[in-house]
Amino acid sequence: MPDFRARRSRRRDTPRIIAISAQAIGFILIVLFETLLPEHLKRPSQGLVLAAMLVAALYAALLRRYYRNRSLKHRDHESFHDQ
Repeated sequence: MPDFRARRSRRRDTPRIIAISAQAIGFILIVLFETLLPEHLKRPSQGLVLAAMLVAALYAALLRRYYRNRSLKHRDHESFHDQ
Protein backbone atom coordinates (compact mmCIF):
# COMPACT_ATOMS: atom_id res chain seq x y z
CA MET A 1 0.00 0.00 0.00
CA PRO A 2 1.46 3.41 -0.95
CA ASP A 3 2.44 5.91 1.70
CA PHE A 4 0.10 8.89 1.26
CA ARG A 5 2.20 11.19 3.41
CA ALA A 6 5.22 10.71 1.16
CA ARG A 7 3.16 11.39 -1.94
CA ARG A 8 1.63 14.50 -0.39
CA SER A 9 5.03 15.93 0.50
CA ARG A 10 6.07 15.70 -3.14
CA ARG A 11 2.89 17.36 -4.37
CA ARG A 12 2.80 21.13 -4.54
CA ASP A 13 0.66 22.51 -1.73
CA THR A 14 -1.33 25.12 -3.69
CA PRO A 15 -3.49 26.36 -0.79
CA ARG A 16 -0.39 27.02 1.30
CA ILE A 17 1.18 28.93 -1.60
CA ILE A 18 -2.01 31.01 -1.90
CA ALA A 19 -2.01 31.80 1.82
CA ILE A 20 1.67 32.77 1.96
CA SER A 21 1.40 34.89 -1.18
CA ALA A 22 -1.68 36.71 0.12
CA GLN A 23 0.05 37.45 3.41
CA ALA A 24 3.18 38.76 1.68
CA ILE A 25 1.27 40.93 -0.79
CA GLY A 26 -1.00 42.22 1.97
CA PHE A 27 1.91 43.14 4.20
CA ILE A 28 3.62 45.00 1.35
CA LEU A 29 0.41 46.87 0.51
CA ILE A 30 -0.19 47.86 4.13
CA VAL A 31 3.35 49.27 4.41
CA LEU A 32 2.97 51.09 1.10
CA PHE A 33 -0.36 52.56 2.15
CA GLU A 34 1.16 53.74 5.41
CA THR A 35 3.94 55.58 3.58
CA LEU A 36 2.20 56.82 0.42
CA LEU A 37 -1.47 57.56 1.14
CA PRO A 38 -2.83 60.71 2.77
CA GLU A 39 -3.81 60.35 6.43
CA HIS A 40 -7.57 60.11 5.87
CA LEU A 41 -7.21 57.20 3.40
CA LYS A 42 -4.69 55.06 5.29
CA ARG A 43 -6.91 53.20 7.75
CA PRO A 44 -9.80 52.34 5.40
CA SER A 45 -7.39 51.08 2.74
CA GLN A 46 -5.44 49.03 5.25
CA GLY A 47 -8.70 47.61 6.60
CA LEU A 48 -9.72 46.47 3.12
CA VAL A 49 -6.35 44.82 2.60
CA LEU A 50 -6.62 43.08 5.96
CA ALA A 51 -10.13 41.84 5.08
CA ALA A 52 -8.84 40.52 1.74
CA MET A 53 -5.98 38.75 3.54
CA LEU A 54 -8.45 37.09 5.92
CA VAL A 55 -10.67 35.97 3.03
CA ALA A 56 -7.64 34.49 1.25
CA ALA A 57 -6.58 32.66 4.42
CA LEU A 58 -10.09 31.28 4.90
CA TYR A 59 -10.22 30.17 1.27
CA ALA A 60 -6.84 28.44 1.60
CA ALA A 61 -7.93 26.67 4.80
CA LEU A 62 -11.16 25.44 3.20
CA LEU A 63 -9.29 24.29 0.11
CA ARG A 64 -6.77 22.36 2.21
CA ARG A 65 -9.60 20.70 4.14
CA TYR A 66 -11.31 19.77 0.87
CA TYR A 67 -8.11 18.22 -0.54
CA ARG A 68 -7.49 16.32 2.71
CA ASN A 69 -11.04 14.95 2.86
CA ARG A 70 -10.94 14.00 -0.80
CA SER A 71 -7.69 12.09 -0.33
CA LEU A 72 -9.03 10.35 2.79
CA LYS A 73 -12.19 9.37 0.94
CA HIS A 74 -10.11 8.05 -1.96
CA ARG A 75 -7.86 6.11 0.42
CA ASP A 76 -10.87 4.60 2.24
CA HIS A 77 -12.46 3.68 -1.08
CA GLU A 78 -9.27 1.87 -2.19
CA SER A 79 -8.89 0.01 1.11
CA PHE A 80 -12.52 -1.08 0.92
CA HIS A 81 -11.96 -2.60 -2.51
CA ASP A 82 -8.69 -4.28 -1.44
CA GLN A 83 -10.50 -6.41 1.14
